[in-house]
Amino acid sequence: MPAPTLDDLKSWATHAVITVAVVIAVVALGIALLLRDRPDIDAIDWQPLTVLEPRPDAVTVTWFGVSTLLFDDGDTQILIDGFFSRPSLADLVLDVPVASNAAHINLVMDKYQLRRIAAIIPVHSHFDHTLDIGAIANRSSASILGSATTANIARGAGVPEDQILVAESDVDYTFGDFTVRLIDSVHAPIGWGGATPLPERSTNRCNCRPRSAPGAKAEATRSWSRTVREQPS
Repeated sequence: MPAPTLDDLKSWATHAVITVAVVIAVVALGIALLLRDRPDIDAIDWQPLTVLEPRPDAVTVTWFGVSTLLFDDGDTQILIDGFFSRPSLADLVLDVPVASNAAHINLVMDKYQLRRIAAIIPVHSHFDHTLDIGAIANRSSASILGSATTANIARGAGVPEDQILVAESDVDYTFGDFTVRLIDSVHAPIGWGGATPLPERSTNRCNCRPRSAPGAKAEATRSWSRTVREQPS
């Protein structure tokens, strides 16, 4: 086979540059189309809330980003979702399997005194809701309550079986003075054309799911609305 000439190399380089430029343009157009109907958050007329010191017996809610919320009544803690690690943008763009950041999880659990977590309840099983649930459960002995996919993610992280609960819809679960009810729902239609985004791939990106677990992908987007009630003392 003859060696490529300088003209051949120049032609290949030109085609490569054009291909990359077209891919970038298509991606940019796709992002623009997805965002075109979304209002600027600064345009929303939200009135600032007055921050009050909570009473000693108050139930507090702490937001850890994305949709991870901590309910705490002073005795019992309930964690909605479990996503403290933050994969890099490069990991997401290159579709690299993601894993929990142990140091960051330890830091968050220590800083916010997450020592009384009774239950971790992911709203569905995409990695940005479940990536760290196993690591948190193993550090706190908390129960994990969620779909069959969520249960498999927990098993893949080595969470003991007696800490794993597969949820049923419209059933009350009690943890301390909290009563939690999960209601079958659907994922927000935020994908292209109102579709559910990455119904299987998002679960597969989590390194903690056992490869052979039955039904590990089937309920990736089975979602829950939930009510959390605290019994008055």
